[in-house]
Amino acid sequence: MSYTVDGGARWNSRAYSFPAWPSAWSFPRRDRAYVVGDHGMVYLYSVVPTARPLAAGSYPAPVMPAFASPLEAQVPELAGFVQDVTALVERLPDSAAAAAPGAAAAPPPGESPPGAGGFAQDATPPSAFVNNCCGKPVNKLNAILGMVLQSLPQFVARFKNTNLLAAGLRMLVTMPGQLSDLRGAFRDFKSATDKQGAQAALARLGSAAGSLKQSTRAAFQKEASP
Repeated sequence: MSYTVDGGARWNSRAYSFPAWPSAWSFPRRDRAYVVGDHGMVYLYSVVPTARPLAAGSYPAPVMPAFASPLEAQVPELAGFVQDVTALVERLPDSAAAAAPGAAAAPPPGESPPGAGGFAQDATPPSAFVNNCCGKPVNKLNAILGMVLQSLPQFVARFKNTNLLAAGLRMLVTMPGQLSDLRGAFRDFKSATDKQGAQAALARLGSAAGSLKQSTRAAFQKEASP
């Protein structure tokens, strides 16, 4: 058995003498794994307190570590604040409109593929409507999104060689794509010129934030990956 506890930087090996030849194994999450083999052999890997005595026929094994990153707290904070801004916009009168037309928005900055430099924060100013209705919340939302933009590429790069295959694939493909959707929805919200447009963009923003939150929970092993 070869394993890593630091995201693939170093690897160790350990031999185990199972009573039958192992034919397959599955490691769906850091604290749960299965080894199966001939003659109906099934072994379950689990993380238990060191003070607990091992059951008969058990083998001691290394503890697969949890992932440590500020992303774990940042994404739920982002999703929660999107809900707060959505409630704020919903309370606006239906006739709410910009007091004056805003300047033409600059084209959004380009974004590189996840493996070629990550994402850049969008510095485009909000429309006059968004600035009038919720300027301060937008600034805070932009700040939280900026932290996520910094944390997620670092997290993906650090654990791209993870021993958890399902979580690794989610990090490399799903989460960067969801972050791109999140940025696009936020950009649309900032450029909205009326309540209806803002609500439509916030609905997309909330959906993207919720999807990223769910993927983050799975990546941090807060729930099993599908």
